[in-house]
Amino acid sequence: MRRAALALIVLAALISSPALAQQLDYELSESSQHFTLGLRVGAMFIIADEFKDIYGEEPLMAYGLSFGYKLVHHLEVIGEAGYANDRGTGVDPSGNKTGEDYRLHFAPASLGLLYRFDFAHEQVVVPYIGAGGDGAFYYEERIEGGDRTDGGVYGWHGVAGVQFLMDPLDRRAADNLEGDWGINDVYFVIEGRYAALDDFGKNQEQGKGNDLTHWFVSGGLMFQF
Repeated sequence: MRRAALALIVLAALISSPALAQQLDYELSESSQHFTLGLRVGAMFIIADEFKDIYGEEPLMAYGLSFGYKLVHHLEVIGEAGYANDRGTGVDPSGNKTGEDYRLHFAPASLGLLYRFDFAHEQVVVPYIGAGGDGAFYYEERIEGGDRTDGGVYGWHGVAGVQFLMDPLDRRAADNLEGDWGINDVYFVIEGRYAALDDFGKNQEQGKGNDLTHWFVSGGLMFQF
């Protein structure tokens, strides 16, 4: 009787071991999340009056790419880069339109810290906040004459957003992404960012026109792996 019971225990252990190993592998893979990659698109509102005089009140279509490394589960250091452009009409010192067409190319970048309020396994809604330093390169060209001016500005930013876990919408697709590409989670993200790009107020004090302080409201995808 004892031998039969022992045999049943051994048999049960052998049968359950693959499932146990699979579950252990799943938990280990879920815990090894170190990086994030974000892609987003949205509207950029540059607030300086000098910019609005030439390019108007309409927002710019802007694009962003981010890459983050998790220092701990909730806190991550994140680098971001973006691009936007706009077209406007020149003005003279009196504020009158000159009829000359201009195009602005604007490439901001930032490095900062992000804190995600992610406290549960596969939490569906995750708010986050962050802040950091910014820099931006820009160049402005007169379309007809070919004249070009360029430069750079620097400053800081603050950001807040909400990410929504998309994995529950299609578990099979989520499992395939994790198995084939190592992507643990996919989120849809809505974000608002304020970037003060005026050389920490010096451009405003000196009356310079290269103040690119802006709001950026965007949506996109974030991959966690």
